[in-house]
Amino acid sequence: MINTDLLLVSAESRGILERLPAICNTDNTLEVDDNANLIFQNGNTEINSRSSFPNDCILAVNGNLMIRSDTSGQTLETLRAVNVTGSLLCPASFLTCIKDLYVTGEIKSYPDNCIVLPPVFTPDKYFHLRAKEGQKYYVEQEVRLTDPDINTEALKDKKIQFVSPRFFVPAETAADVLGLFDETASIEIIPQGCAFIGEDEEFNEKLLRKYGNHLYLRGDLDLTEETIPLFSRLESLYVSGTLFVPENFADEYNQMNIECRTVKIVKEEKRRILENRPRVILNKDILTASSHGILIQNCAVLTIDENISPLEILDCVEIVNCARVDCAESQKAAVYQKSNNVSQIGSREENGEPDGMPGILLNLSETKMINADKYVL
Repeated sequence: MINTDLLLVSAESRGILERLPAICNTDNTLEVDDNANLIFQNGNTEINSRSSFPNDCILAVNGNLMIRSDTSGQTLETLRAVNVTGSLLCPASFLTCIKDLYVTGEIKSYPDNCIVLPPVFTPDKYFHLRAKEGQKYYVEQEVRLTDPDINTEALKDKKIQFVSPRFFVPAETAADVLGLFDETASIEIIPQGCAFIGEDEEFNEKLLRKYGNHLYLRGDLDLTEETIPLFSRLESLYVSGTLFVPENFADEYNQMNIECRTVKIVKEEKRRILENRPRVILNKDILTASSHGILIQNCAVLTIDENISPLEILDCVEIVNCARVDCAESQKAAVYQKSNNVSQIGSREENGEPDGMPGILLNLSETKMINADKYVL
């Protein structure tokens, strides 16, 4: 049994492998010559104008791959195949230059004449000095024109343009920066007088001292017992994402001056939670000790004691994302009612032996298993 992202075989080894009782769990299999040039990169990788590869080369990237627009098409044509376990970002015209391309994640392209900047980009007060005249800059997620010292007039004079799906701009300068983007970008206006706060900043006393009492928060925000006194000191707060409000703080929230895209009231979880385990046995003692009920989730096998009645299952038990539930015949109807995303429900005899990977390993007494980052036959 071979578990791997990429399996490389020669014509000879492929024939041998097909005659053996072998099981190959692989995302991609390539047949290569014995003298093929193999390059393995572990982690995010970039190809640019300084990159070079030997002829008939196979590039395997365990991570994300980015191809810069200054890369030569001839450089890519030397690649026999490219295998990427993450995502690929490259100029649109380069997608046809690679002979055999396999990408596990998402394939994303950008206009050929763009320079790639970080996925979330905030130009600083020096960016207009470094930017190239008439250049287009690709930003995959969003541009934040939130630095108070940014020189937008100089960017416009240089005819700079950002290619990005979204940008954030203060209301005071919104009309002046529209020329920096094309008409397909969405505009998020930061209300006048509000300081922009990114997702990476923690909402605390220090943040209020730094930015003041008028805030615009990018992303989601949790209302907690520790942060309620801080919220009461704000004169205005805008949350671009979801505000999560615990059920017991709903009254306090209604008295605050907060605007947000969506509000979600979070109910307090009082049930006992059993999760992320290969096997769980639910007996009468555990159920009795769980006065608010019990939630069993993300477990491989759940075994329910026969002494637990169907009514107790309906009233006290919830089962989510479990591969298999072993229970008595009299309990099956109740278990069906309280289960979500469970593939097998029944007695141990009825369910039989585990299937899939565990079943294969149990039933093959002589199995050679190879879990490999790199395995060349």
